[in-house]
Amino acid sequence: MQTNFFDPTIGTDVGPSVFFANITPTPVASIPRTGVAMFSGPAAFQGAGGGSLSDGRFDIDDFTVSFDLDFTNGEIRDGFLFASYTGVEESVNWSAQFDGFLNGAITDLSLTSLALSEGTGPPLPLDIGSSNLTGILAGPAGRCRAGAFSFQLGDSEVGLIESVEGLWVIDGIFDD
Repeated sequence: MQTNFFDPTIGTDVGPSVFFANITPTPVASIPRTGVAMFSGPAAFQGAGGGSLSDGRFDIDDFTVSFDLDFTNGEIRDGFLFASYTGVEESVNWSAQFDGFLNGAITDLSLTSLALSEGTGPPLPLDIGSSNLTGILAGPAGRCRAGAFSFQLGDSEVGLIESVEGLWVIDGIFDD
């Protein structure tokens, strides 16, 4: 990937599990000023990742995301994201909770919890500092939300153990 706008020979290797999307944000003047939208359910999704639990790369078996967006105050609340894929022995499940606020068409999101579990085992709470979640409103009047996430399990001594990354688009249900 080119990292210097003026010099195409300067860049970095982005690896095989990086996704790019070109999304046109909703113009700020077209975003509702009042009302609440519920974004919920399975989404159009593309994701990948890997690690020791999944024995390398994988395909996502189950993905869902949900949150409420209050256009009156810009608050994003009750955010939840779930991604599951087949691991070496059992399914690997990531679950995240988040909140945030609307800044123009950008949804500034903060992870409040992140957990990883294998099969029916207990969830392992993770350090949310090395993971992130972001997105923008798209489409007429902000009726869609395009998002991206990157979750990681690892530490400085062991290194990266497991990771999952992805992009999604989901429609909102508006109260108008």
